[in-house]
Amino acid sequence: MGKREKRPKPTSDESAEAEAWLAECSAAKLEPVKQQPPPPAWPDPVQHYGALAAAALASPPTDHLARAFDAAQAVRFALGIGVGGAGGAWLAFAESRLEVACQALREDEELAQDARAFAASEIAVSKHSRSPPSLRKLERLAALDTLRFALWGYARQRGQRFEHPTRLLEVVQR
Repeated sequence: MGKREKRPKPTSDESAEAEAWLAECSAAKLEPVKQQPPPPAWPDPVQHYGALAAAALASPPTDHLARAFDAAQAVRFALGIGVGGAGGAWLAFAESRLEVACQALREDEELAQDARAFAASEIAVSKHSRSPPSLRKLERLAALDTLRFALWGYARQRGQRFEHPTRLLEVVQR
């Protein structure tokens, strides 16, 4: 029988890295899952579409591309119809889902550039915009539309079927 090779002892860097990773995982397990607040009362003409947007955010993600598209659709829809008041908590939840989804997109080689461009435009609109306040909403909607079209295009290339982004615009305009 041959001799067994000895495994090298882990270095202090590897041990510290492993401990940090374990601590992060256990902290994530203990962190409560953010529950979706109740969706706002949607106006009658868009009630069905609003329920679909809320259901898409509540469902478990199938992949990072679908999650980002659903979140962008929900935020764009809510901003387009002017959700406010009690619906503000739901909009904040949708925006947080979009932020998390965009972070995941930045790790995808194909989608990273579009995710970074969207993040930069969000920062520009919120902090550095020279536009009058009445136009800032339009800048934000344009950034969301650009992201939605980019995600739709990538989905088509990958064989996924997402609703065309103009469908949402048609629903909001009615």
